[in-house]
Amino acid sequence: MTTYSLGEIESHCKKAARGAGMAWGMAEEAGKTARWLAAQGIDGPALLAQCLQSLPTTGRNPIDCINGVWTARDGLICPITAGTVIADRVADLAKAPMKMADVAYPALMLFALQASADWLKTPLRVTWAGFQARLAPRHAPVWNGHTRAPHAALITCQTDVARPEDDLTEPLWFPQRVPLNADSWEALDLLAARTYVPASAASRAAGAGSGLSDND
Repeated sequence: MTTYSLGEIESHCKKAARGAGMAWGMAEEAGKTARWLAAQGIDGPALLAQCLQSLPTTGRNPIDCINGVWTARDGLICPITAGTVIADRVADLAKAPMKMADVAYPALMLFALQASADWLKTPLRVTWAGFQARLAPRHAPVWNGHTRAPHAALITCQTDVARPEDDLTEPLWFPQRVPLNADSWEALDLLAARTYVPASAASRAAGAGSGLSDND
C-alpha cells in the first residue's frame, strides 16, 4: 500500500467526484468525506470510488420526504446527497429522528453526521441493518458493524442522550498520512482524468516542450 496525506486524499477525491458528474459543491463534500473517513481508519476513497462507479446519477438524483422517510425519486439515494440534506436540516434533527430509505454506501454519510453533532453540540446515533454508530461532538466516532456495506434499506439518525461513560471516547485526531489501496486510487485517477482539458494543437504549440525546434 502507498501512503497519502489527508490533503492529497481530499483533493484527489474531489476531482474524481467532479469527473463523475457531481457539481463542484457536492464534489467538495465528497472530498471532505473521504478525507475524514480515511482519518478514522475507514477506506473512504475506496468507498467513494465504488459509489461513483455504481451510481450513474451520483449527487444528481433528487430525494423527497414521503411519510417521514426520505426517498430517492429514482433508484438509490446518493450518500453525499443524504449527508447534505441532513446538514441542511440539522435543526429538525434536534427535534425528531430522520429516516432515509435505500441509501448507497451509507458509511459515506458519517462525516456529515459528525459535522451535525458538532453543530448541535449533541451526540448523534445512526443505525442501519447490522450497523450502529455514535458520533459525539469533537470526539472519535464509535461504531459496531460493517462500514463497507453497499446499501442500507433504512437509515435512522437521531440525537442520543449523553452518558458519563461515553465521555471516555478519544478526542478526534488526524494522522499525517494514511495507507490506501492502490486499486482504489487508480479507479479515482480514471474519474479525475475526466476533469482535465484535452490538449489541442494550439496549446501543444504554445506550451513548453511543444516539439518545435528552437535552434537558430
